[in-house]
Amino acid sequence: MSWRDAQVAFAQRKTTFEAMLHLEQALSLLKDAETGQRGFLLTRDPKYLQPFLDGRRGFQAEYQAVAASLRDCTPAGALLVQLAPLVAEKMAVMEDSIRSTQLGATANGLAGMRQGRGKELMDAIRELHERLGMLITAQARAADARAVERSRRSLWEMVLLTALAFGGIAFFMSRAARFEGSLLEWGSRLESEVVQRTGAEGKALRLNRELLASNQELEAFAYSVAHDLRAPLRHVDGFARLLRKSLPADLPAKAMHQLDVIQEASRHMGELIDDLLTYSRLGRTELHKVLVPLATLLDQVRLDLVLEEQNRNVVWRISPLPTVVGDPTLLRLALQNLLTNALKFSRQRDPAIIEVGSQVDAGITLFVRDNGTGFDMRFKDKLFKPFQRLHPQEAFEGTGIGLANVERVAARHGGRAWAEGAPDAGAAFFLYIPSEA
Repeated sequence: MSWRDAQVAFAQRKTTFEAMLHLEQALSLLKDAETGQRGFLLTRDPKYLQPFLDGRRGFQAEYQAVAASLRDCTPAGALLVQLAPLVAEKMAVMEDSIRSTQLGATANGLAGMRQGRGKELMDAIRELHERLGMLITAQARAADARAVERSRRSLWEMVLLTALAFGGIAFFMSRAARFEGSLLEWGSRLESEVVQRTGAEGKALRLNRELLASNQELEAFAYSVAHDLRAPLRHVDGFARLLRKSLPADLPAKAMHQLDVIQEASRHMGELIDDLLTYSRLGRTELHKVLVPLATLLDQVRLDLVLEEQNRNVVWRISPLPTVVGDPTLLRLALQNLLTNALKFSRQRDPAIIEVGSQVDAGITLFVRDNGTGFDMRFKDKLFKPFQRLHPQEAFEGTGIGLANVERVAARHGGRAWAEGAPDAGAAFFLYIPSEA
């Protein structure tokens, strides 16, 4: 009966895992639809509409699969009810911008792409996805705890039955005096071993409880950062904007500069919070390894960065890239950070030359090389530390956590990240993924 109960608990764990997969697939399809919409608005090439159409057709089925997997979870159902109108409105906004562009109103289409409503909807959708993910994770851990408890109960039942059996044998053997001494010694040894095992199990149980409590505290802290800290930042920025509008037009330049500093500081703090949350999630996110074609991933990332290339002379030298086994979401984040880094630090070059290639040995090493500002190799150990910067904030924007994310993605795949460069002579960044990843 204990074994059967454990199987039920493991089945519940499998159901929550499937719900998590469908939830992530739904968000991925929605992102693909957004990427296709952005590509079409920028290029008016109909081929970019295919990801949009695929995402529109597929994400609804994924949400239905999530709802089916979590039909007994009332909080999850409430979150899915909140999510449905947001997704529908997001799709309507994207469809309107595409329809405007198809009718020839390119400027209106681009304005629709940039308007704040689409971003607000996507932020709200991501937030509900995060809450659903945390809820599913909590359910999975509860199922695991039940399975472990029931398995432990079964173990104790077997120990009890074994003890009764040995007690019966001891009773009959005690009638023979020549075995009495041996039986006493054996019984003492068995008792000592049981005591030791009981103590070890108790210690392991305490450690598991402490670890679960630590994880819950970390998740609560991340939630607090995501919601409680962003509200005052929005207030600071909003009131600074209202103050700017209410002040006279001939306000002294110094006062205008001070308002600019306030708004820029609040914006920078918001970026720091977002980057810190991303860095924190990278260490706790469950890996979903599949075959990932790096060439396709590179095309998607470059499409996201097309605005970074405007009014610039950027020369791309891209070699054929292989397929790796890894988590596509994490690998895309690492590649996006590497390309953003190369575009940023080669901004003062004309032309800016960015090379992307790979080396195949015991694993696959992806590299991104640029002819930008470079860095002093004496400080290479600081590059992959969170919030460590080798260049002043005034010269190059950013929070100093992008390369730390790259290093953490490499570590999650069992690999590593490193860099080579020289001052004013460009830099190269390497991401190694072992074959057994």
